[in-house]
Amino acid sequence: MDKNKMQENEKRKEKKRLGREDQFLLCMIAFMILEILLLVCLLAGPIGALLTEAPTPGNGADTGATESDPETDPAPQEIPIFSNGQIPTYPWTGPDTTPITVDVASKYAVLVKASSGEILASLNAGVKFSPASMTKVMSLIVACEHLTEEDLERRLIFTQDVVDYCTSGDYVGTVTALIPSREQIPQYLNDEFRIIDLLYGIGVPSASDCVYMIYREISGSEKAFVELMNQKAQELGLRDTHFDNAVGYESENNYTTASDMAAILAYAVQNELIADILGRTEIYTYKGYYQKEGKEATYPRQFSSSLGERLASYKDSYKVDFSLQNATLLGAKTGYLEDANGVKNHCLAFFCRGKADGEIYVLILGGGEDYQHRTMKDVKDIIDAYLK
Repeated sequence: MDKNKMQENEKRKEKKRLGREDQFLLCMIAFMILEILLLVCLLAGPIGALLTEAPTPGNGADTGATESDPETDPAPQEIPIFSNGQIPTYPWTGPDTTPITVDVASKYAVLVKASSGEILASLNAGVKFSPASMTKVMSLIVACEHLTEEDLERRLIFTQDVVDYCTSGDYVGTVTALIPSREQIPQYLNDEFRIIDLLYGIGVPSASDCVYMIYREISGSEKAFVELMNQKAQELGLRDTHFDNAVGYESENNYTTASDMAAILAYAVQNELIADILGRTEIYTYKGYYQKEGKEATYPRQFSSSLGERLASYKDSYKVDFSLQNATLLGAKTGYLEDANGVKNHCLAFFCRGKADGEIYVLILGGGEDYQHRTMKDVKDIIDAYLK
């Protein structure tokens, strides 16, 4: 009898335990159902809005516009195009829409408001030509974007291969700043120069030996460095620019247009260091470092500004200082080539600040066959005429 009671008690306990488990299971199921219902309620509003406010074509809903409606279709973007809100580029898509009417000696020209890409005046702005040493603006961009602030103080060694580069092949006659007279070269070999001073050497006197030392440090070879230059041109969206050297010597495969060069300059001067380099109009003084009797010694060196030379030429020719009525000169990168037939190509990538609005404006000139002072006169005549 006691045994039967014990069995009955065990059965009752088992039923209670199973009952509690069933209740727990039912509670879990109910909780999950409640969560699903809450999620559906939360999503119902956005989904409904998407279905009612943004119907897909062909579902019978009225969008309020057709594919050919000019009121709602975005206008095709031409000038400028911005990449990630930072990089203004100016791919040319047609003939000059704002032709220059003042008399200029340059064959190619464009005046652009840097922040918006608005073209104020143009002349053959989409025609390809050789940028000469304006090429070095892109060289500076690539160099500065592959160097750190700590790198700027490092020193590079002036070696015989620098001399060979600047005195042979395509580079014979290019501007050099580190190379003294041939008789003095041996005494300067193995001297050291800071990277930041070499960057000023690229932009201030337009020195090919400084270009060589920088690209040798960054990429090992000119070919590899030029690949970086062309990659940057592609990033900027430039369709009519290609480089095959970092200096700017004459080549069929080293070309740009005035509008493309305006994009390059507008991008470059956003970099404070590049803007300062191109803004130098006088002598830039730096140091050379060498070993003397087992100790480090220094000596002063100087770069003369090619822009300063252009300004001096203007003053000598017109007997007055260069000045602009409605803008302040900020800087420029000069360029010059002369082909085998003696045809000159004076170039200038110029930037200034409008006095009325404080905006940055860039002016590109190329193909000038007159003397360099005439290029500066073109700058003044164009900016005075079109910048109010």
